[in-house]
Amino acid sequence: MEQKSRNYIQNLILEGEHEHQDFKYQISDARKIARSVSAFANNSGGRLLVGVKDNGNIAGVSSDEEIYMIEQAAQMYCQPPQDVKCQVYKVEGKNVLKVDIAEAEEKLASGKAQLDDAKAELDKGAAELDTAEKQIKNMDHADTYVLG
Repeated sequence: MEQKSRNYIQNLILEGEHEHQDFKYQISDARKIARSVSAFANNSGGRLLVGVKDNGNIAGVSSDEEIYMIEQAAQMYCQPPQDVKCQVYKVEGKNVLKVDIAEAEEKLASGKAQLDDAKAELDKGAAELDTAEKQIKNMDHADTYVLG
């Protein structure tokens, strides 16, 4: 079985990285991997090969941790949440995780896009506050009444 897995993964690696495939040495940050999930989902889908270096060498992964991190990325940091399919292959005695990401029916907002939108709203609010403060300073205080 390992020979069949090895050949399958080696053939995918031979394709190299392209529009529908990316190699990841490891997954250390769910937010970062969410960008890759969003990019593939917003395109026509794709796959990640986790445990494979950019040069195509197999490094292997601790599959349970990697699967958890990818699932968290797809569910918590992609809007709307994205389903991913993970499958572990044993190659050269090491685990390689293949993550299939389908094309999203509703295009996803990447974390960066959401952050940019939030910053724009914050800037808009700050500008409105600045305008209100200027209006208050420029008010005619002649109409001010003291109650007593």
